[in-house]
Amino acid sequence: CGGRILILKGRKEMSVRKSSAAIISVILAEAMLLGCISTAFAAGDGSISVGVSFYDGGFVIPKETVEVKDGIAEEYGYTVSEKDHNGKDVDYITVFDAVVALHKAYYGDKFTAETCKNYLNNSDTMITKMFGKSATSSGFTVNDVMPTDGIYNETYHSYTGYSADAARIADGDKVVLFLYKDRSFYGDYYTQFDASEKTVTVGEKINFTVTGYSIAWYGFADKATIERNTIPMSNLDLNMIQYVDGKPVDKKVGTLNWRGMASYTVNEPGVYYFYASGSYIDEEEEEETPVIGNICTVTVKDLPADYSKVDAAVAAIPADLSIYTDESVAALNAVLKEVDRDLGRQDQAKVDAYADAVNAAVAALEVKKADYSKVDAAIAA
Repeated sequence: CGGRILILKGRKEMSVRKSSAAIISVILAEAMLLGCISTAFAAGDGSISVGVSFYDGGFVIPKETVEVKDGIAEEYGYTVSEKDHNGKDVDYITVFDAVVALHKAYYGDKFTAETCKNYLNNSDTMITKMFGKSATSSGFTVNDVMPTDGIYNETYHSYTGYSADAARIADGDKVVLFLYKDRSFYGDYYTQFDASEKTVTVGEKINFTVTGYSIAWYGFADKATIERNTIPMSNLDLNMIQYVDGKPVDKKVGTLNWRGMASYTVNEPGVYYFYASGSYIDEEEEEETPVIGNICTVTVKDLPADYSKVDAAVAAIPADLSIYTDESVAALNAVLKEVDRDLGRQDQAKVDAYADAVNAAVAALEVKKADYSKVDAAIAA
């Protein structure tokens, strides 16, 4: 099931691929469906939750969290590997299980054991169709890397990866599915942001840096080789996806400079997904190579609400509450307990309502009646 990738020693040496396209295309074709496995895994046959995305020149699915259980692929009638390329049992949840779960989530009731192969299919260890279209030139990563079995092959100068139906995944993993666009040399650059997640406040500038490397050529190499062949992704489009009424709305928001950097500002709180798309242009080699998008999730927090009215209302509370009835003091304390101090400016009306409620509770404080028991006792004497 495993495939091997020819590893070159330097970035400029990628131009060698044009003179050896026929040989290399055969080698790479065997490895298109190889990806990575996670070093941790769930015990037993319990379900796991993973984040899955699908890139096809743009994101068909930006980010979907799916529940995956062991054996879901077989439940839908798919034939999968019982052993990996090293002869070890595949008795765990795999990337292909996640792909099946993703299709089920995407198509809903349309995806059944009888109809599933109209949308997703495989042959031997290769995925041949995803989302109703050919996927013979597809690939995947788990957690943005392609870990291998750790067995270095001196002949191919690389490690060996796993097919989708043998690649182990764990709870919380991130799986990226993609289709190669460079069908001649499979040189597509796998892009990565300087951080996969960012948190900012409304109006704060978001800075991005995007790099990439040819994942089919270097994905199974050692870390040093990958780093040596990772370069800034200049002149790519920077895109932003926002969900509106449950549907993704995709738009270009900028262009990466020569260092692969760009900035953008969001003026509304929410969760946004950014990615780079297009083709990397190597002007020196006169080569234009497609890229594979990757998601950077940006959480934009609202500016804090103005609590000055609440503070003024609290300051007006009498210092000595012992002279008021237990019931009215309890009512005031209940109002104070409801005040949420972490709201943003979009909830300013709610914050102002807190102030009104505190003022009303203070106004409703009821003074205890005087104790006349001693007076009554004196009169009685």
